[in-house]
Amino acid sequence: MQLSAGHDVSAAVKTDGTVWVWGWHPWLFVLPTLHPAPMLDSAGNRVGGAARVAVGTGFVLVLKSDGSLWTWGAVGGSDARRVRAVAVETAPGVPVTGIAGIAAGWAHALALASDGKVLSWGGGEIGRKASLSEAQIPGFVTDSAGVTVTGVSQVQAGEHFSVLKKTDGSLWSFGTNANA
Repeated sequence: MQLSAGHDVSAAVKTDGTVWVWGWHPWLFVLPTLHPAPMLDSAGNRVGGAARVAVGTGFVLVLKSDGSLWTWGAVGGSDARRVRAVAVETAPGVPVTGIAGIAAGWAHALALASDGKVLSWGGGEIGRKASLSEAQIPGFVTDSAGVTVTGVSQVQAGEHFSVLKKTDGSLWSFGTNANA
């Protein structure tokens, strides 16, 4: 079983690949409960095939074993508050695939692609870089010159910042960095 805890909500991936959630948050439309309930997709079926889960404030990310990415709730408090889990898309009908790792921050999400690039969305100043732009659609993390960051092996999301570990051992951080 793999667990993740966020602001007022927790989630777990059971050994059968289903995702269970408990707690309460208004963006998740979860009734206050200490008893786990299964996460459902838009058709009302249990979300299965999960490998990892990450919980942020008001949203849950699910990395499936096939490398696809699903979300439930509202990343960054967007108006896209989802009552049931849906596939994360970079454009309508274009699901995110090839994901190897995930992280959820206070109002932003990170997805580590199998090629070492990182997708990020939500949270404005804590999104892709210190660009102060709101990004509700996943896009690649770029450096200060606007070049896509590559060679990443691990991602972590904090409250207002993110940290990337690259394959050469270097650490990169971006966001507000006030307390990073």
